[in-house]
Amino acid sequence: MLVDNHKLFESKIGTFLDSKNKQGLFGWFKVKDMEKFDDALFECKVELMPGKIHGAKEDGWYRISLGSSQDVLETALEKLHVYLINQ
Repeated sequence: MLVDNHKLFESKIGTFLDSKNKQGLFGWFKVKDMEKFDDALFECKVELMPGKIHGAKEDGWYRISLGSSQDVLETALEKLHVYLINQ
């Protein structure tokens, strides 16, 4: 399941990321445009935890749980993908 969720994550929003980890329960990633990504999270009603809450030293990092069901993850990532593509 985790491997599939990592692939889903990469396929939906990978092009909007500056960097990310490739394994584990939590996906850590840094976005290219933090303001645009924050707007997308708000508009799509998707809640992700900023990385600073979890120890990241700089802005732009987020953490997502990739242990949730694939349906839930796919719905959230698809919303983000559509919003980000259309901006």
